[in-house]
Amino acid sequence: MDEKHMDMRVKRTLKSVQQAFYSLAQEKSLDEITITCLTQRAGINRKTFYLHYKSMDELMQAVSEESYQNMMNELEPVVESGNLDSCIRAFYQYLKNCSGIQRILLCDSRNQAFYNKVIERVLHSDTFQTIYRRTPFPSLTQAYMSCISTIYQTWLTEKAINIEELIQYTTTLINGGFRAAESMELPDITH
Repeated sequence: MDEKHMDMRVKRTLKSVQQAFYSLAQEKSLDEITITCLTQRAGINRKTFYLHYKSMDELMQAVSEESYQNMMNELEPVVESGNLDSCIRAFYQYLKNCSGIQRILLCDSRNQAFYNKVIERVLHSDTFQTIYRRTPFPSLTQAYMSCISTIYQTWLTEKAINIEELIQYTTTLINGGFRAAESMELPDITH
């Protein structure tokens, strides 16, 4: 069999595995997806799966890498500008507007560990490390940046305010600290 034809078969198989994974991720949490249910959904046997991935963890690593790359493609230009307000906006807008499967992987509370892994990678990327090094205390700055992610995750469970108010509140909180955010006028959400 010629190499080009083989490459097409490999590509089809990998695409089938990816589509099966994404389909299952819409139905189950990521830790509930097994090789057996994945191979059944993809219409391949286990041996074929193992030709491409050593384990489910390796497949998850590949999916995580794709999510990381997608996020960094959106964030990198904004982060490099050094404008924190724009960074917060870009990050929140990315999570709000990302594709359906990326939204499930990154924003579904059942997949918190996946989200944490991708965000950890983003915060440790060379792009972010450059920002941290510009500050007197890089590790404290990194901890501060992780708060932006935690605020978004918390908002996802409550959605008490709209995304624009969340961006404004987070920006004020991060830039000015608790006292500045405390003085903001926000809509009454108690009813």
